[in-house]
Amino acid sequence: MKELTSHTKMYIFLTYVVGLAIFIRQMSGIDTDSLWVTVILCLLASLALILKVEGPTNRSHYTFSFLVYGFSFTFLGIPETILVILVSNLAEWVWNRPPWYIQIFNASCYTIVLHAAGLVYGWINPENSLVSWQAVVAIAVSMGIFNLLNHLMVGIVLWLARGENFRRSGIFDFFPLVLDLTLLYFGASLSFVWAYNQFALVMFLIPIYMIYSTLKVPALERKTEIDVKTGLFNHEYFKQQVANELRRANRFDRPLTIIMADLDLLRNINNTYGHLAGDEVLIGVAKILKQSVREYDITARFG
Repeated sequence: MKELTSHTKMYIFLTYVVGLAIFIRQMSGIDTDSLWVTVILCLLASLALILKVEGPTNRSHYTFSFLVYGFSFTFLGIPETILVILVSNLAEWVWNRPPWYIQIFNASCYTIVLHAAGLVYGWINPENSLVSWQAVVAIAVSMGIFNLLNHLMVGIVLWLARGENFRRSGIFDFFPLVLDLTLLYFGASLSFVWAYNQFALVMFLIPIYMIYSTLKVPALERKTEIDVKTGLFNHEYFKQQVANELRRANRFDRPLTIIMADLDLLRNINNTYGHLAGDEVLIGVAKILKQSVREYDITARFG
């Protein structure tokens, strides 16, 4: 967190404070009668975050936690859903060990936007009934607000921390925005099924699995473009992207920079210490290169 700017730290800290205040206020409204359902949803949301699907880039991912959050919001209410969010984010932190301040920011962000969505839901559907047209409108609008505000808050912190505007960070790209909204709607809709016939939820396991499997396709496609040994893009992908960038540079009449480097004495390392040692050198250099460039720069193994 030391490398973050003062504006970024202030924004993150403010998110912490607001999220904590909402959490303290909402926890007094926990319904102990539905405790067993809350525990099960905590476990499901935790699994969804741990078993996230890698997206089309190494910094993007898809998760089914929004499906669980949508169901919890509609079926249980805001206090229980906040608890599900906090427990699942804690489980992900224990399992994957992301930076602590990012995980706390995510949980605080979810808490804030969930509170805003709950206010809208209560205004449209004050009787909290699932058998009226107000319920459908309330779910549609509140989940849409949850989704937009969540992407907005994450987009702002990326802008402050990395200097990436909304277009560059892709936070409002069509597919991730619609996917999150679809999962929220899917989860909220399951509450109607639960109210009518709890056992009918089993029928939705197959479409959920199919969606989960389909989301793996972009990552699998990306692996065909990656050099297995170093994790950099391979030669074929490099050629395609260079051709695209050259056409773009000619069209806009702007300069294009290509940096090519060769590792000195790598053959000596292979001959002296073996090819496994040489591979470790390649992997280490590749890691340094990936950490030293911007996300949208292309780093490839040409040899």
